[in-house]
Amino acid sequence: MHTTITTADWQRGFHQNHDQLLCNYCKFTVAAHPRSVDVMARHLEEIHGGPVAALLTSSDRNNTLTARQRDLLAAFARGDSDAEIATNLSVSLSTVRHQRFTFRSKADQARLYLAQFQSAFGDDTEHASLLRLPQTPYTRDISITQAEYQRIIAKYFSTDKGQLQLEALPRREKQRLAVCYRVCLILESGRVYTRTDFNQLLGAVWADYNYLTRELIDFGFISRTTDGTQYWRIFNE
Repeated sequence: MHTTITTADWQRGFHQNHDQLLCNYCKFTVAAHPRSVDVMARHLEEIHGGPVAALLTSSDRNNTLTARQRDLLAAFARGDSDAEIATNLSVSLSTVRHQRFTFRSKADQARLYLAQFQSAFGDDTEHASLLRLPQTPYTRDISITQAEYQRIIAKYFSTDKGQLQLEALPRREKQRLAVCYRVCLILESGRVYTRTDFNQLLGAVWADYNYLTRELIDFGFISRTTDGTQYWRIFNE
């Protein structure tokens, strides 16, 4: 199944497919676990020079940056002053400032074009308005727009004194998936929960925490040890 790489995925240098994190620039993968993001970040720094350098020098056919444009963007990303950039690249200060303006203008043009494209072909074509979901056999054929997600959450959840509470269990798979997505967000990325802490956290949302646990596992939001003593989130939105 094709995995859409989002803007956020490009910026951080990797994307997630089911229970694996995949580097955008090579075949390096790591199983999703509490430290997987740190492992991938270290890989990007050691092998690709960091997410910014990897993105600017990407061999993707859609990367049309010239060598000079890459150098300028890298300098802007480092926070170099215009004067420093002009000196280091042997160009005039006015050239640096003009190029900064040009980059911003192109970004504005790209945003306008994307809006025009989506108006003509619909958001789903570009997956712009779709909720990013775990890729599992249970979610493979399901898509949820941001608007659908908000409607489902408003229908099935309430908040009492800051505590998220599930009011009823939906029957449709799409709605159950949206519910699990919302429940997943209360779990801290990178944290390993004991069975007691995990059950208490889910039990505050819905009394039958075992049901929620099964759904979260089946839909690819969490994982646990084989003996069921530890739980952690494997999906990062």
